[in-house]
Amino acid sequence: MTDRFDQPPRLGRVGVHREPERGWWRWWMTVVVAAAACVVLVVGGLGALQLLRVSDVDTSMPTGPEPITDPTALPEGTTITVLDASGVGAAGEVAAALQAAGWPVAAIADASEQRATTTVYFQGELEPYALGVAQTIGVGGAEATDQPLSGSTITVIVGTGVDPAPSASP
Repeated sequence: MTDRFDQPPRLGRVGVHREPERGWWRWWMTVVVAAAACVVLVVGGLGALQLLRVSDVDTSMPTGPEPITDPTALPEGTTITVLDASGVGAAGEVAAALQAAGWPVAAIADASEQRATTTVYFQGELEPYALGVAQTIGVGGAEATDQPLSGSTITVIVGTGVDPAPSASP
């Protein structure tokens, strides 16, 4: 005995619980979903860039104060002490170069220990002036200190690597 299920129709898909195929519909739906996803990603990325405003971000490095190379601009009572940490008496030559440029050198003395580098130290708000002193003697920069290293507010510690004839011109 045979019934209608023994010979199914030739539709490609067989079974009672299966829908007929809709090939064109699935292909178009995939294209629409992919296009919508691309639009959402592009709009979201442009919105994020607008929020960040990359063009308005300051990417420059912060700079310190400009060196003041005019010794007459020093605040009243500011003096410079030059300490010799070179062991070869180079502090006298550095002090002479500073005095020739017009900087008020109050004292020249020996440091308690030798150093390899020459450093300019300052106290308070004297950084632009200390940078001017450093520029006069050919040192790269100046360092702040909370403790007085000498009787002056700007102290130059001359190390072993000092040029024996520093530049007197700023």
